[in-house]
Amino acid sequence: MKKVNFLFVASLFAICSVFVGCSDDDDTDPPTITYDNVQNNSVTLPAGVTSYIVNATIKSDENLKSVKVMRKIGSESTQVGSTITSFPDKKLYNLRQEITGITSDIIISVIADNGKERQSDLNIKFTSNPDPEPTTQIDTYTARQIKCAIAGGESASCAASADGTTFTILSANTTTSLQQKCDFIYFETGAGSANIYSPNSLPAEFFPQVSAWTTKNATTFSVLSGVNYDDVTAANIIETAGTPAGTIAEGLSEGSVVAFKTAGGKVGVFEVMAYTAGSDANGSVTINLKVVK
Repeated sequence: MKKVNFLFVASLFAICSVFVGCSDDDDTDPPTITYDNVQNNSVTLPAGVTSYIVNATIKSDENLKSVKVMRKIGSESTQVGSTITSFPDKKLYNLRQEITGITSDIIISVIADNGKERQSDLNIKFTSNPDPEPTTQIDTYTARQIKCAIAGGESASCAASADGTTFTILSANTTTSLQQKCDFIYFETGAGSANIYSPNSLPAEFFPQVSAWTTKNATTFSVLSGVNYDDVTAANIIETAGTPAGTIAEGLSEGSVVAFKTAGGKVGVFEVMAYTAGSDANGSVTINLKVVK
């Protein structure tokens, strides 16, 4: 009888051992993964930002075995950094992993293993830089010829920056709207170089009628050095090319570049494309013109 009881007790202990072992396995839950300071496991990067530091708290009922970070773009998934297998606190780990080179929406997966794996995804949404403000456009006028304002000359002409037109001073004498458009008048002093005058600065002896105009625009000029006219392709270049200050652009020759500001506040530059010396009707200066709209 004692032998039977012994065998029964031994069998019972064996069965309990099996059940206890199974219970330990079944009761092990996967680790929990919580992204710090994140709502709904989603982050939107500000425009221009291409990196993000993933902060996650990982808790486990059993000792952690490994933690790794995966980066997924479309269907392609790659691991970020090395698999972490060392944990000072076996059941708690604060993950901090920088993700760089983010140029599109990605998914970050943190995978923790304590004998059972847990995967948690973080959606990182990329925001591209907004389109830059459109550069202020410029109007360009080519080969505008201004003829010398010799006293009484019938062909003496003006140039308008508003629309690049040229017209004779005689026609402006009787037309107020043309006087209002005139920004440049050319005269040569006989020294072999051209001078561009604002209408309000042209001496009366050069063309007496101009002094009687109802409107004589006060254009200002600055002769620039070291500026290539062809490089002036945007308004900001024009606006920073110089501070127009004088009412005469003196001593011009072919290739000279001049910044100007009109009485109405328009700014621009012109280049002396061609220059024909002579203080008679044959004298002229031809300019290329760029004006901020």
